[in-house]
Amino acid sequence: MKGWESPAITVVLRGNADTFTLRQLAERVRDEVGALPGVRRASLSDKVAYEIAVEVPAARLRQHGLTLSEVAEAVRRSSLDLSGGALKASAGEFQLRAKYTAYDRARLLGLVLRTHPDGSVLRLGDIAEVTDGFADQHFENTSDGYPSESIWVVPQHDLVEVAEEVKRYLETLAAQLPEGIEVITRRDNARSFAELLDTLAFEGITGFCLVLLVLMLFLRTRVAFWAAVGVLISIFGAFWWLPAAGVTLNMLSLFGFVLAMGVLVDDAIIVSERIHELQTQGIAGLRGAIQGVREVAMPVTLGVTIGLVAFLPGLFVPPSWAMQFMKPVAVVMILTLAFSLLESLLIDPARAPRR
Repeated sequence: MKGWESPAITVVLRGNADTFTLRQLAERVRDEVGALPGVRRASLSDKVAYEIAVEVPAARLRQHGLTLSEVAEAVRRSSLDLSGGALKASAGEFQLRAKYTAYDRARLLGLVLRTHPDGSVLRLGDIAEVTDGFADQHFENTSDGYPSESIWVVPQHDLVEVAEEVKRYLETLAAQLPEGIEVITRRDNARSFAELLDTLAFEGITGFCLVLLVLMLFLRTRVAFWAAVGVLISIFGAFWWLPAAGVTLNMLSLFGFVLAMGVLVDDAIIVSERIHELQTQGIAGLRGAIQGVREVAMPVTLGVTIGLVAFLPGLFVPPSWAMQFMKPVAVVMILTLAFSLLESLLIDPARAPRR
């Protein structure tokens, strides 16, 4: 399935130039950006298809004894497009094709329609008017009122590094552009990614401290500390399993982690509080920990399972752009909740005081 992929950054070429000049420049920049380290794919966004119009007056057809179908067949023969299979590589799957197509006006003008016995040839340019341009469109690509072309840059793995590599390339490119054309960047997802990563780190640290302070008001310091540590263990456990689940660390998965921070501590509090209560009643050590887990294991498991079930549908969305949005968040929530349950039922009791 070839789904929607979030670009690391979008490169925009704009200025006082005709559409054809901008397109040719954008295609050159696209090819150069696509060759940068770490770039999975660079593609033009909302591009208008090329269109070459060939107009042959009827009088010239009669003059040379040709028909319109003969001219069309000659043009068709000049456009070879044969499939050669597919090649799989680490960057993706590549289609191999043998193509010889008259893409530009000069090649079409030189197309041979007929060879005479004396060796002279009749070319398409001798009888036809060829116009090189674009297909009819109902929209215009503009940026701040200027004609523009946009290039989406999709990273292989490291979104931030790819965005920085593209910016370094654009600094060199800016000095080589024709007068009146400039290059800018839009949708710098690398910056948003870094901001969200900082948010996750901030929430992780502040969440740990706040949970620890609240728990210390009601539980012993040792129990409160390890209950708060359980939140970090769940986060790191989910990080560990993300590659196995086919999810990368991106803006959507980071959003899932931020969402999970608010629900992870509940089961650890319930288990730790019950063990603490039993131990204060005289059931000390490992015996109190085991009994406490047995008493609350069912409600804790049911509570976590309800959360898991709420996010399970995100794993079974049919391949579409919706799946690209829902799967990372669903996988992160399921992994963090699962690790939180294991941590609260298996690790927390093992850290309970033995006497």
